[in-house]
Amino acid sequence: MDICLISLGCPKNTVDSELMLGCLLAAGHRIVPEPEAADVVIVNTCGFIDPAKEESLGAILEVLQLKRRRPGLRVIAAGCLPQRYRAELEREIPELDALMGVNDIARVAEIVAGAPAPAQAPLFLHDWRTPRRRITPAHIAYVKVSEGCSHRCAFCAIPGIRGPFRSRPPADVLAEIAALAAEGVREIILIGQDTTAYGRDLGGGASIAGLLAAAATVPGDFWVRLMYTYPTEVDDRLLEVMAGHSKICPYLDIPFQHAHRDILRRMRRSGDGGAYLRLLERARRAVPELAVRTALITGFPGERPAHFDYLLEFVREARFDQLGVFVYSDEEGTPARHLDGKVAARTAARRRDRLMAAQQEVLADKASAWLGRAVPVIVDGYTADADYLLQARMPQQAPEIDGVVYLTNGSLDKLKPGDVVTARLKEYVGYDFTAAVIRPRRSSPS
Repeated sequence: MDICLISLGCPKNTVDSELMLGCLLAAGHRIVPEPEAADVVIVNTCGFIDPAKEESLGAILEVLQLKRRRPGLRVIAAGCLPQRYRAELEREIPELDALMGVNDIARVAEIVAGAPAPAQAPLFLHDWRTPRRRITPAHIAYVKVSEGCSHRCAFCAIPGIRGPFRSRPPADVLAEIAALAAEGVREIILIGQDTTAYGRDLGGGASIAGLLAAAATVPGDFWVRLMYTYPTEVDDRLLEVMAGHSKICPYLDIPFQHAHRDILRRMRRSGDGGAYLRLLERARRAVPELAVRTALITGFPGERPAHFDYLLEFVREARFDQLGVFVYSDEEGTPARHLDGKVAARTAARRRDRLMAAQQEVLADKASAWLGRAVPVIVDGYTADADYLLQARMPQQAPEIDGVVYLTNGSLDKLKPGDVVTARLKEYVGYDFTAAVIRPRRSSPS
């Protein structure tokens, strides 16, 4: 059969989509890029927060419009949304031919063939031998080192969707990294719901620091980037490993969520602004030219003006390199939904805008220290908006979510995605740099 898979959501969902595609190809199916050419359309959904749910439902309904014109088309909803709202989807959208949750990935070919997905599937954890067809650019790959989460943050539905935290064995992860490096992947990004919890369920001293150090010794020319760490679990050993290997990007993704102790406790998270600032100072001292990305939430129940003022000052002092701010929304099945002190959505949105305005001032100031410098960049390709602008990134910039470097002159016609070159930064505009290539090719991204 010809199958189209529409992948929505985060990089962890991207890996799930790639595994489903691999299983389908192994079963003899063909993958087509457009729903109009398919016998079966699978929508791999996100069910984390309201905007993601709305996007997923919109994609499902759009494909169902095609099904009304082509009654023989089968439409399957997969991923987090069916995992979380199976009964509601069965009741509200009966036109769907099948539902499959996050633990049904290995059964995707059976479900496509008409077998029902079990209501309670065993927890899924793939290994490096699981068939996979990557959908990221050829020079970038995500490696999911774990599945699930055992934290109980008051605002988060992930543990209820993905289940408890479970790590893949180190040898298995390293085998996947070696296979990707052998394919010519130039940037390997380690992901999970909480990568700093890696290995604790395995025993034997396994840890994210040990895994990261071992990954850096895998033969091949590639960068390693670590995402999704937990603030109170970033220790000196991890920072030492990050500083000690040239393959490892000087990049730390730490979603702090808030800084005021009162709000963090209502969120069921530890730490506070003072401890976080000390962590940042320690990390920047340990890892030269470290970039720090974080995520924050405005409008969490109980966030008063004084709490927000504290958070705003924290952003100014922390001087993040990348920042994402989300407006709180009530989520079914989470403790925060039942908290008092709700903040009006309009107020929360204004607070988000004020944080981002403060962050732009920080970035403009920090950018001045980069201008004129020669830096390594990895080429991603020409931009979708302008086919004459070649887009690249420094080690301090993650794909899709951070700023970029636009290469405006130099030997651009000889460059291809995955090449690592040296460029001199010229201007800073918005969140991005422009640069000129001064050394057209490097033998290694490290």
